Amino acid sequence: MKYLNQRYFPYIFIFFAFLGLNSFSQNANPTAPFKLFGKVFLDDKPAENVSLELMKDGQSLKKIMTTKNGKYSFTMDQDTENPKNEYTLHVVKEGTVPKTIIINTYIPKEEYDDESYEYVLEISLLPTKINDVVLQRPSGKIKWNASDKNFGIDLIYAKVIQKEEDKLKRDPDKYLKDLAAKMKKEEDAKKKKAADEEAKKKADEEARKAAELARKNLEEEEALARLREKEKAELELKEKLAAMKTQMKQLAKVNDSTKVEIPVAPALVVENNTQIYDQAVQYELKKAGVELQKRKQLQEKKKTANLATKYETSNAMSSLLDAIDEHDKRMKNK
Repeated sequence: MKYLNQRYFPYIFIFFAFLGLNSFSQNANPTAPFKLFGKVFLDDKPAENVSLELMKDGQSLKKIMTTKNGKYSFTMDQDTENPKNEYTLHVVKEGTVPKTIIINTYIPKEEYDDESYEYVLEISLLPTKINDVVLQRPSGKIKWNASDKNFGIDLIYAKVIQKEEDKLKRDPDKYLKDLAAKMKKEEDAKKKKAADEEAKKKADEEARKAAELARKNLEEEEALARLREKEKAELELKEKLAAMKTQMKQLAKVNDSTKVEIPVAPALVVENNTQIYDQAVQYELKKAGVELQKRKQLQEKKKTANLATKYETSNAMSSLLDAIDEHDKRMKNK
């Protein structure tokens, strides 16, 4: 059995480790025990009824109270597979500063020799008038020391917290008050940051919803505008069609009552190789032209003639007028 002795002062750890002469070997056992024991002191006297609780992975493994002489004892398993095989020891007594100690029982396979270890750790408590003390860091850590081939205090971690430990030792109450104020400030800042982030998130979400609603409203308005334009166009088309039908009916009545016979362009009569124009045909052409002019004026006033009729009338009139002009020219040249 390998045996270590450790004196644990309030904030500065002084360790006395030694290997017992009467060590013994066990049969191959990958879970050879690691035993932690010692005394708890208050004002340099053994402290009775101090609560010690051993936990691992958030689960409580064992909880004890120190005896009259302040003794305690815990047994843990060594581990050759998991480098983070850690146990947490909580030391609590009303009116004192609580302590937390991390014990890592991992040992490399190449250094494991089937030996069990006993580690002596003496813990000193500091009195305080502050209630509900919460410390940010463990008071100390124990782990395998490869250079010493044995378990011992984590000196690197001890250097990290040494300054804080010195402050705590000088004036526990002031240190704890300052620590509580610092932690409260950090907690308030954290809450404010979380609240600001939540408010920003909420504002962003509301802005997103508002933008989405505005987009939908715009799409609906545009769709409604297109529908109204379509309905308006359809209505205008219906009105135009109705007007055209009315005009066509009125035009049909006008055509029935004022039907004009449009003669064919006059033909030439050849007699003795001389072109002779029939005076009666000339008269009829002029008469038809006058009638067409009256018809056109009447249709324009009433605005009932459709485009097809106007086009037909205009063409017929043009043909007649061309024939009349041709007739007049020939008569002058006769």
